[in-house]
Amino acid sequence: MLSNTAVPKYYGEFRDAVIRGEIAVNEEVNLEMNRIDQLIANPGVYYDENAVEGWIAYNESEMTLTNGDDLYLLDSFKLWAEQVFGWYYFEERSVYDPITKKYERKVIKRRLTKKQYLIVARGAAKSMYGSCHQSYGLNIDPDTTHGITTAPTLVVMDGATATTIENVSNIKKFIESK
Repeated sequence: MLSNTAVPKYYGEFRDAVIRGEIAVNEEVNLEMNRIDQLIANPGVYYDENAVEGWIAYNESEMTLTNGDDLYLLDSFKLWAEQVFGWYYFEERSVYDPITKKYERKVIKRRLTKKQYLIVARGAAKSMYGSCHQSYGLNIDPDTTHGITTAPTLVVMDGATATTIENVSNIKKFIESK
């Protein structure tokens, strides 16, 4: 359900634990919490609980660990997923209708966060989180056009992303030539 006043479930739990003093946060996390609070207060930005819960349900029912056990998502995964899948805005655009062969003005729901950078320590299961997104994007979300890259630094990530884009471009050229 879309709401422009709702507090995201997992963020709300995290924020309450921070306020109670159970979790200490650094300056960067505090800044992100302030950004999320601003999104909650912004009447032009909407939170979609169903999108986040759908991502969680998909991963916990379809993904498994390497030993075959069920995957139960970490709370941090759910919190990070709220950032990607939870926030939307509406945009009025001119869209071509092939039936009437005319352009029509339509209001389209757009995802606010299109890229996510996680700067966390080694051993924080970034690759598993990335695998969850990749699987969801390939199997469920037809709008996904980006892959997942995990790298130790932003410089390495930029290089890996450029290489991936170049490889995709070469594959497309190869397919078109056949």
